[in-house]
Amino acid sequence: MDNDFLKKLYDPLNPENPLKMADKNVLARVNGLIAKKKLKNRDGEILDTPVTEALIDSSGSHLYIVEHNIPILLPSKGIELEDLAD
Repeated sequence: MDNDFLKKLYDPLNPENPLKMADKNVLARVNGLIAKKKLKNRDGEILDTPVTEALIDSSGSHLYIVEHNIPILLPSKGIELEDLAD
C-alpha cells in the first residue's frame, strides 16, 4: 500500500489513532485462527478467507483487512485484537 495514502488512514472507531500495516506475526495469528474457523469480525461473521494484508491501529487494539489493496474500514468488519488469543 502506498505510504502517502497510508499516512491518511485512521481508525474509524478512534479518529485520533493512525493505522499502519500489520506485521507478519499478526497476520500469521489471524490466519491460524481463520483456518480453525475461530475468528469473527465485530459483526459476528466467522472469517474464512486467509488475510494477506491488514491495517492495525497504533494502540494495537483493532485490525482492518485490506482486500485487493482496498482497506475495509467499516467498524463492523474490524477485528478486535484481544480476540486473537487461541
